Amino acid sequence: PLLGYHKSSYILCVAVVGTAAFALLAGLDISSPTMASVLFFFTNFEIATCDLLCEGKYAEKMQEKPKTGSTMVSYVWGLIQFGSLVAALF
Repeated sequence: PLLGYHKSSYILCVAVVGTAAFALLAGLDISSPTMASVLFFFTNFEIATCDLLCEGKYAEKMQEKPKTGSTMVSYVWGLIQFGSLVAALF
């Protein structure tokens, strides 16, 4: 665990790295394909790591209360779809 937390501190660390990579991709004139590849790697690393750690967290919650497992998955995917809709509109 990092700073006593099992997942949230890792999510925060990769979010900072991924956000920095997104900002650099948007703000710099990148002429090197290698540099662009490295930045895209870090953006995808953030997305994959956050996704897996969040899935692990709600898998823990589903084990605590197995009766509500399918409801939790539906809730998570509903929020993902709602976020996608909001992002598409703006």
